[in-house]
Amino acid sequence: MVRILTLLTITALLVACSQEQKDTTQPSAEALPGVLATAETDNVPSNDDAADDPAIFVHPEDRSQSVIIATDKQYGLLVYNLEGKELHRFPVGETNNVDLRQGCVIGSDTVTIVAASNRSFNGLSLFTFDADTYVLAPLNTDTLFSDSEEVYGCTMYREEDGQAYAFIIGKDGLIEQWAIKGKHASSATAEVVRTLQVPSQPEGGVVDDARGVLFIGEEAAGVWQFDASAGGASAGQMVVAIDSQPNLAADVEGIALYTTPTVQYLVVSSQGNHTYAIFDTKDFTYLGSFTIPFGEDIDGAEETDGLEVTAMALGQAFPNGLLVVQDGFNDGTQNFKYLDWADVAAAFDPALVVEPQ
Repeated sequence: MVRILTLLTITALLVACSQEQKDTTQPSAEALPGVLATAETDNVPSNDDAADDPAIFVHPEDRSQSVIIATDKQYGLLVYNLEGKELHRFPVGETNNVDLRQGCVIGSDTVTIVAASNRSFNGLSLFTFDADTYVLAPLNTDTLFSDSEEVYGCTMYREEDGQAYAFIIGKDGLIEQWAIKGKHASSATAEVVRTLQVPSQPEGGVVDDARGVLFIGEEAAGVWQFDASAGGASAGQMVVAIDSQPNLAADVEGIALYTTPTVQYLVVSSQGNHTYAIFDTKDFTYLGSFTIPFGEDIDGAEETDGLEVTAMALGQAFPNGLLVVQDGFNDGTQNFKYLDWADVAAAFDPALVVEPQ
């Protein structure tokens, strides 16, 4: 009996040592560079797990008047200025993810369309957005119910001619592509024109409009690439796999694209280790990761769900572009953090490209 216990003890120690040795081969988040947030939004109205996903509206006439449209998934949509102050709130239901496209053509109208996944009725909510008043107005469509078991992510795509699409991403891996059409914005309709599928639960999505490429984050596996066109092939390709990236830990949540004429980066929130990874979309080379630590005046960001980035110069506040991330920990009431893209770029060696548009 003593011999058996001794053997079990030795075996347990060997397993523990082996596990400890394995763990030490993984780079720690503490060893990664940190980038401080330069601003943060007011807290969302709801408590606990509420803030989720941001989108960036670039003002067509005065970039300094650009705003962030974000979700409170217990309440609806919120509009913040570049100082993080709440300008408007719209109680439109349990919106989870949000995206927008400017310059969308619906018949004779050219409008900004905001799309959100809405759990209140398990479907898609569509709005127009006014650049002068920052007011969201429901698009005149019937209630748009999804066939997914539970709607989750949402992203948009605009073709060169202005035709707009919304992608609803379901927890069951079903992805629906909705075409938004009509003679006027006031009489618009939307219908599913194609479906895609990933093996397990996805959420984050982003489209490269110029190339017609859709990226979908499968939370426990990695990032998929699909043809975004309505008539495109339904088969996708995994371009970033969690098990091949030492600093990527499930869940893969928010994904966004920093795009200029010379470079394109895929930015991914790695929720499992509170970090943010960046890849070059030319060949999906991993360029590195960073954290968002506590600063003197603004706390850090952890357990990030959604994020968004733009290379557009947004006035004096963010002349080098802007990264917005959801903060999952914020003293019980969540919000969103703003980072200057130049600060993100400088944290890498070699530095990432800073090319304001």
